[in-house]
Amino acid sequence: MKNRRGFTLVELLVVIAIIGVLVALLLPAVQQARESARRMQCTSNLKQMGAALHNYHDAHGKFPPGFITDTGWAWGSFLLPYLDRMDLYDRLNVNGIMDVRSSNPTLRDLCRTKLPIYLCPSDSPGSKVSQNPHGPVNILGTGGNQIGLSNYLGISGTFDIRCWSTNVDGIFYFNSAIGIPDITDGTSKTIAIGERAVSTNNTSAARGANWAGTSSPSTKCWDNSGGNPPDHIRFRETTLLATRAGWSLINTPAGYTRGASSLHPGGANFLLADGAVTFISDVIDSSNNSGANMSTYQRLGSRNDGKIVDAF
Repeated sequence: MKNRRGFTLVELLVVIAIIGVLVALLLPAVQQARESARRMQCTSNLKQMGAALHNYHDAHGKFPPGFITDTGWAWGSFLLPYLDRMDLYDRLNVNGIMDVRSSNPTLRDLCRTKLPIYLCPSDSPGSKVSQNPHGPVNILGTGGNQIGLSNYLGISGTFDIRCWSTNVDGIFYFNSAIGIPDITDGTSKTIAIGERAVSTNNTSAARGANWAGTSSPSTKCWDNSGGNPPDHIRFRETTLLATRAGWSLINTPAGYTRGASSLHPGGANFLLADGAVTFISDVIDSSNNSGANMSTYQRLGSRNDGKIVDAF
């Protein structure tokens, strides 16, 4: 009878080591493929929003308002009928006041609806946190004021988004009614919607966004008297973002709370006003905020500065 030869301990260890090396080499490729798929889904989300914006424009002759000061509802709510969510839109009653602090639990729960179209898959649901670190996941705010998260915000331009601002030059701002003829810089050179992460590996807390609105009717709108606004006023900055230098640049500490950010390596996705989606690097020229030397990133946020946008 012939003796069967088995693996020696050394041979077994060598095989295990080889398998470990192969797994180590394969894992980054798998992770990269997964992120590529998630980034494609994020792009698809924005493309659907672009189609919805243009369908809204066809119906109303203008894009939806950034937010309504008298009621608080924002552009994300007004797009719902064009994103196959007429059922939710009808129940929200956007002609009334968006008061999530009211005693109406039905309205509050509706505003907490999780809408995948408004969530970037790279910013995974399991890691989403509210603005209150002790609050539930998938909603934004504090206490009974928490509402549904989003990763997408309307671009208010290169300046401010407070209620008294008069020099806003983006597509979305308070009570805005911007149509394609108002985008004199060209719809292919003006960004309409951008990303902001909710979870982040940045040392700064990430704010994310919300899809419903500001919950700040005119009687509660933050005036210019200074001080910190209450939480329900802060939602204005989770509905809109500016491309303001030093204040809202991509993937910077300030950008995670007020500007654009994402968990896509190296930048964030943006929807252009013509419906196309572009990935903008976080090293884009963005150093100057105003004047003749306004940087590329700021010019992309403005609909009417009259300047030619360089390649980006």
